[in-house]
Amino acid sequence: MDLDTIPAVQQFLSWMEHYHTMLLACLALVNLFLLVLVLLENRAYRKFRRQYLQLLAGIHTGNVEELILKHREEMAQSLHRIEALEQKTAGLEERLAQAIQKVGLVRYNAFQDVGSDQSFSLALLDSQDDGVVLTSLYGRDECRLFAKPVKKGQSRYKLSAEERLALDRARQDPRMSSFLAYRGEEGAS
Repeated sequence: MDLDTIPAVQQFLSWMEHYHTMLLACLALVNLFLLVLVLLENRAYRKFRRQYLQLLAGIHTGNVEELILKHREEMAQSLHRIEALEQKTAGLEERLAQAIQKVGLVRYNAFQDVGSDQSFSLALLDSQDDGVVLTSLYGRDECRLFAKPVKKGQSRYKLSAEERLALDRARQDPRMSSFLAYRGEEGAS
């Protein structure tokens, strides 16, 4: 049996004779489209491979699963360290609240026959305004030092004008910018 004698084959061959140029053009377009797709996929693959090699640079295992598991373990260790550091920080913040944070100093002449502002009152306070006021009275023959406790900005002992001024300065300036000041000279340092 000859294939050329079958009517369907004859019809197909006749159609191919008339439209073979158009068919070749369509096939060429499909091939061109597929070539563009292959080039785009190749470009994406090279980009992925470059990123993959950068990710694995310096790592002796080529197994991504091992890398992810190792990374997960390191993340868990880091989170554990962060929690420990947060606990330490909280403890330090509690301790810091009780540390000296505010300082006020007033220098003055306690006696008329002594100059150079050698006497002083020094207030040392924590964040709750608890602490001490130290006063040194300097004279020609002797030097005396007094300490008066302070609770919430008040002392149960009577404070001199200089001690009150030192206490007020300490309470007003927690950043200690007016750490050193002289009586009667506002803003002097």
